[in-house]
Amino acid sequence: MLQLTYPRAEDLPAIEEYRREVLAGDGDFDGTAGLGNVPSASDWLAGLKVLSSPDAPRRGLFRTFVYLGYDGDRLCGIVNIRPTDEEAILEAGHIGYHVRPSERRRGYGRELLFRAAALCRAHGIASPLVCVHEDNEASIRTALSAGFVPDGEEIHEKYGRILRFRADF
Repeated sequence: MLQLTYPRAEDLPAIEEYRREVLAGDGDFDGTAGLGNVPSASDWLAGLKVLSSPDAPRRGLFRTFVYLGYDGDRLCGIVNIRPTDEEAILEAGHIGYHVRPSERRRGYGRELLFRAAALCRAHGIASPLVCVHEDNEASIRTALSAGFVPDGEEIHEKYGRILRFRADF
């Protein structure tokens, strides 16, 4: 069972190892709150303070709370929640998540989504959304297996057709 924790300085070696694994694989950092957009894990950790601050919306960002999912001492995934009711959430979702490539197909994505939905509710989002690109069949299956139900779609200028799933449990 995954333990969710806030990222902290002690997690930097595990985050950097996770980052290296993704870079060596498919390089897809979707759902990591920008881990692939910075030169190091320590830069990412510093950026998370900006994302979680009440000032994030004034900077054009969704306020975002990031959690690391550990199974024992192994970082298996990252989940983030965006507790907002802004219209733009229809394209981004309240929940973003990423599972470490070597840990996929082991149920971690489903667990991250299920637990993130509970965190959203604690932040006042009664029926959170997760948004998935139409080509991401694994994430579609994960959302459905976690109890999310189809809730429409959006056509995003940059990303194309995005499917919405809403927590219905």
